Parts: sequence; structure tokens; C-alpha cells
Amino acid sequence: MTEAFERKRAIRSANRGVITKYVKEATELFSKIDENGCIERLTTLDRLLDEKLKFVRKLDEEILETCSVESITQDIEEAEEITSKVYDIRKLRKSKLF
Repeated sequence: MTEAFERKRAIRSANRGVITKYVKEATELFSKIDENGCIERLTTLDRLLDEKLKFVRKLDEEILETCSVESITQDIEEAEEITSKVYDIRKLRKSKLF
């Protein structure tokens, strides 16, 4: 693998970690929904998750174009897992706040 390819994978991995952190924080905030600042922070997290997910998806596409055939399935499954986490937390936000 080239250094540029490995760099993209490392950047994607770090961004996936940030997404996981945001999802965890949002989940914790849902249990304190009536406290001051929770709704505003949840709105911010929703926007941050949207931006991160778009960025990670772009990297996913670039990586899938150049990765080995053997790793395609794993890369796609990992991408779907992250996407699912984001969609689940966003759905929960909508059901709790609206």
C-alpha cells in the first residue's frame, strides 16, 4: 500500500473515532434532556455528526477505489456500522425532541 493510501485510512479511522465519541455523548445527553444546554448541545452534535459522516463517506469511496479486493467487504461493513450509529442517534434525537 502507498503512504497516501495508509494516510487516508488513518484519517478515516480517526474520524470514525470522533463519530463514536459524539454518538456516546449524545446518548448520555438524552438521559438528561431536561437540563439546561442539552438541547443546544444535541443540535450541535447533530450538525457535527452530519459533517463527519460526509467526510468519512468521501474517504470510504476513495479507499474502496484503491484497496485490495480482499479488504472490500470489511471496509464496507465497517462503513455501514458507522453510518448506522449516526442514523440511529439522529432518529433518537428527532423522537425525543420533536
